[in-house]
Amino acid sequence: MANILTRAYNSTLGIPQQILYRLWRAAKDDEIDVLSREGLLAPELLPVLGIGFSHESDATVEDVIGEQGFGKSLAADILLDPATYLTAGASATARQGAVSRLRAAIRSLVRRSLTLLATRSNTTPARP
Repeated sequence: MANILTRAYNSTLGIPQQILYRLWRAAKDDEIDVLSREGLLAPELLPVLGIGFSHESDATVEDVIGEQGFGKSLAADILLDPATYLTAGASATARQGAVSRLRAAIRSLVRRSLTLLATRSNTTPARP
């Protein structure tokens, strides 16, 4: 039986992952029909409402790649998890913002330094 965190995740952010896993599992196993409860017609796949269902037919990474060991299972789970990619845009934007702030700070420091040198030597500073 799935715990409440697994049920909540698989019925919200994990829906794309569950669809992918279920399609993959149905393609590998002749006994599973894509349009069945083990496939895409599972009530657990209803956004948010699926939390209240049993989640007994949830697909796992082991269903997809088989028993490959901890390292391969973890790598496949991370690569196939949509939450891995949800934060990519935000972190890239934050990194770009940090780089822009650093460049602005360096430009400001260079301008102040050139202005200070120019006032000491009584010349007009060159634009960097």
